[in-house]
Amino acid sequence: MADSPLEREDYRAEHCILPELRHIGWSRFPHAAVGHLGSHQHEGFEICYLVGGSVDWWAGHEVYEVGPGQVYITRPGETHGGVGAAMNPCELYWLQIVVPGQGVLQGLSAEVTRELHRGLNQAVPRVFPGVPAMPALYQSILEEHRQPAPLSVLKARGALHQLLALVWRCRQAFARRHAQALAQRSGAVRRALALIEQSGPAELGVTQLAGQVGLGVSQFRALFERDTGFAPARYLMRRRLRLARQALAQGKSISRTAAGLGFSSSQHFATAFKQWVGMTPRAYRQMSRQARPVEPYM
Repeated sequence: MADSPLEREDYRAEHCILPELRHIGWSRFPHAAVGHLGSHQHEGFEICYLVGGSVDWWAGHEVYEVGPGQVYITRPGETHGGVGAAMNPCELYWLQIVVPGQGVLQGLSAEVTRELHRGLNQAVPRVFPGVPAMPALYQSILEEHRQPAPLSVLKARGALHQLLALVWRCRQAFARRHAQALAQRSGAVRRALALIEQSGPAELGVTQLAGQVGLGVSQFRALFERDTGFAPARYLMRRRLRLARQALAQGKSISRTAAGLGFSSSQHFATAFKQWVGMTPRAYRQMSRQARPVEPYM
């Protein structure tokens, strides 16, 4: 298990060519990295974009699963970190920026600055889909930091403003879609979700759920995916593995965790866990045990 990323590029405040930036960077973690993301806060907003892999991050009292193509935002002064102070195998970009609630962000009007601050300062959604153009904009800003030249500030700020506009639009669009989806969610899917939360992690399968809400399996699958964005089997697996991470972080044995979650064997559990989480259950449990308060990586 590696304790440092294979590749990393980042610029902190004293080396940022844009004074509104406090930190910007990129990293690729080929292995889980213990002690890289302990509890910490930032002066400005932090905006992360996950290129590949997945991470388990927490903010306040909530844990968030962030996957490829998703954006994750924390607000100024908000305590956050990685579950177990760790980074899962992943590739990501991030930046920290100070956007004043009153006043202006360089290159923007007071009205636009206020609207940007309002959009970034929302408590939810914290995680939402980004767009493929985002990594290139992060990379454009980084390129201008490597060898600053005449007009580097202009080019970097232009890319930054494009990125901020995309983040703002993606967040607002996802919030609208999510609210509409909740309002339009069918009664059968609502009942199914309630049953899933009320049941043990190994008690219900797709066939049983369909029967309990009075639908055929094919109809139930189609309706569930339409209303939640997940096939029911995938939704159930995500829930089981979320509970598995919690159990392993508490030091429970792999065999007991696998049996309690309804996996046919420890090997079946280990295969599914590595496929979804990016490391073996043993490595995840060891990582959680080794976690300690550290200087934050990002």
